[in-house]
Amino acid sequence: MRIALTRQKLTLLSIFVALVTFLIFVLVKVRNDIVVTQKVLIALRSTNQVGVVSAAGTNMLLRLEQSAIPILLRWSSRGRDPGWYKLINPLRKLIKKPPLRGESWRQKEMARQAFAILRERASPAVPQLLSRLSDSDPSVRRISAQMLGAIGPSMGTQALHQMTNCLADPDKDVRNDVVWTVQFHRPEEYPVDTLLAVYLGGLQDSYSVARQNAMIGLTRMGKKAAPARESIRKALSDTDSGVKYMARELLNAFEQE
Repeated sequence: MRIALTRQKLTLLSIFVALVTFLIFVLVKVRNDIVVTQKVLIALRSTNQVGVVSAAGTNMLLRLEQSAIPILLRWSSRGRDPGWYKLINPLRKLIKKPPLRGESWRQKEMARQAFAILRERASPAVPQLLSRLSDSDPSVRRISAQMLGAIGPSMGTQALHQMTNCLADPDKDVRNDVVWTVQFHRPEEYPVDTLLAVYLGGLQDSYSVARQNAMIGLTRMGKKAAPARESIRKALSDTDSGVKYMARELLNAFEQE
């Protein structure tokens, strides 16, 4: 009888110790997450007069390396702000107040900045970002494309192929974001053939903003965009005045060389 009671007490004690150990583990993990989050925020808020993260902030973020990735993935996971924003913003417009910009937009932008700094150090985030490209919410797909573009060619050839497949996405903003993120985040690091394929895909898009971003990208390429001369010439008859202007300027630049 005493042996049975002793065993029961030992079992209860083991359960208690396991629960306490688990609780300590959770508390330590939460504390570490809070500490890393604060360090990431401090790094990204260390900016110069034009909003670029300072050298000190960049070095701080680079020292955090992969410990920052779970925070950045969490910040970039939200697709939309609360639904009530759509109700309150028209009212704010009536009283001449700027629209509310929720935490999701601000956190997404901070995550994009951080990924652009970490680059190859952010490669562990790529698989999860790629999985979001197939999300049913176009906002999630857009943000994922932006984050991958911020990481740049360090994402790997296969990941880049998956991202550029979104040039055929049914949502116009997703397609545009693929073109935008490539031309915005260090396009000079991509192979010329890759850039031309993305920009020519964007130039054929029905969405004028995507065509504009494609022309911006081609213009930044300069003479390296010459293989796309015929497509650029066709853009002279584009319905968008900005696309036509950039096409004319780029063709004139070709003629001057």
